[in-house]
Amino acid sequence: MEREVVAEVLEEIALLLELLGENPFKTRAYDNAARVVRGLDQDLSQLVERKALTGIRGIGGALADKISTLVTTGELPYLAQLHEKVPQGLLEWLKISGLGAKKARAIHIALGIETLDELEAACKAGKLRDLPGFGEKSEQKILHGIDRLRTHSGRFLRPVVLAEARRLVELVQAVPGVTRAEVGGSVRRRLETSKDIDIVVSAEDPAAVMEVFAGAAGVIEVTGRGPTKCSVRLAAGPASDLRVVPEESYPSALLYFTGSKAHNIAIRARAQKLGYKLNEYALVREEDGERIPCADEAQIYDKLGIGQWIPPELREDEGEIEAAEAGELPRLLEQSDIRGALHVHSSWSDGSASIAEMAREAQVMGLQYLGLCDHSKAAAYAGGLDADRVREQQAEIDKLNKESDGAFRILKGIEVDILHDGSLDFPDDVLAGFDLVIAAVHSLFTLTEEEQTARFLRAL
Repeated sequence: MEREVVAEVLEEIALLLELLGENPFKTRAYDNAARVVRGLDQDLSQLVERKALTGIRGIGGALADKISTLVTTGELPYLAQLHEKVPQGLLEWLKISGLGAKKARAIHIALGIETLDELEAACKAGKLRDLPGFGEKSEQKILHGIDRLRTHSGRFLRPVVLAEARRLVELVQAVPGVTRAEVGGSVRRRLETSKDIDIVVSAEDPAAVMEVFAGAAGVIEVTGRGPTKCSVRLAAGPASDLRVVPEESYPSALLYFTGSKAHNIAIRARAQKLGYKLNEYALVREEDGERIPCADEAQIYDKLGIGQWIPPELREDEGEIEAAEAGELPRLLEQSDIRGALHVHSSWSDGSASIAEMAREAQVMGLQYLGLCDHSKAAAYAGGLDADRVREQQAEIDKLNKESDGAFRILKGIEVDILHDGSLDFPDDVLAGFDLVIAAVHSLFTLTEEEQTARFLRAL
């Protein structure tokens, strides 16, 4: 199991504990453990196998047991128990900008409400403004947040759905009898947001796969289940559909459930013109009903006279079929095309690795430069650098760059705070020493539109 998945589960536990009003030290222990797991430079599965987790600072016996259970079984009963105790409506509240777990719990306890509709009604009735830590402005902010939430309701950012999709695919791939498994839908097409997660699996025993899928960590509700399809709702927000098909149907099913709808309509119409019928089960010759065997999507495209396999990112019926037929599909950007990374943090501020470690790893990835941009002094909570530490850091960068002898370059950067009046957190003579400057807002989000605009304009 990937470290990122384990870290996310630990963070989820911390959030649920906070909603339950648990001891802050206990909550913080899970948050800290999540950071430790993310920063591990060793294989997590091997650490579990060797029972070596308790030797890592920040991971005690109880945490080690839970991490081991999650890694070895893919499930964590403790997480499911916490979800049973927390009203699910409160998790929806946390999607409202500015409404954290402590405030959500305070509202829930004081007013005895737990749904989004109840929260909206309470704000409109002025019931929050007299609660400790709230006021009329708080009510208006929450109402504005609810409005935004409903406007964008049902869609989730790519990092959220991608992490969940990878976790679920990894889980079902490990089920005996599964031959192939892949994420489909808008996640596979790499859209910025997705409504849900589609997973396509080929296996001899659909029931066994669905049993594991339905019981996965993070599943809070099974919303539907049939002979070959299982639908669930995840604690992270999105829904997910699993479809299990025979091996011979897998290429057609993956193509169909990847979409888009417009692309599918276009290639089905093309199939009909050529005397075929294409659906999620097979490519069939209309004349005699004979199934045309295809080992993968590329062979389906080939049988339809489309010369190139069309990457999922391009499947929107915007000329990609014609381009593939003419052999003129554009080459998509690959990871190997990336030459460097800008705006990374090191252990000088709130990062978990040293500059030297990051530079080495960047070179392993084939990068040629790295833009180091730790926090400036205003971000004291994140270990922000003052002018003296900046000079020390830049001396270290000079030393490392000299050692690399031109083979790799570390750029001197900073993530500098934009202050209340729009000035930057360092004077010009300090800023002049950087190769690049990232200007960022980390505070005073409640300024008026006019004040905030003036602040940004001065920073620019």
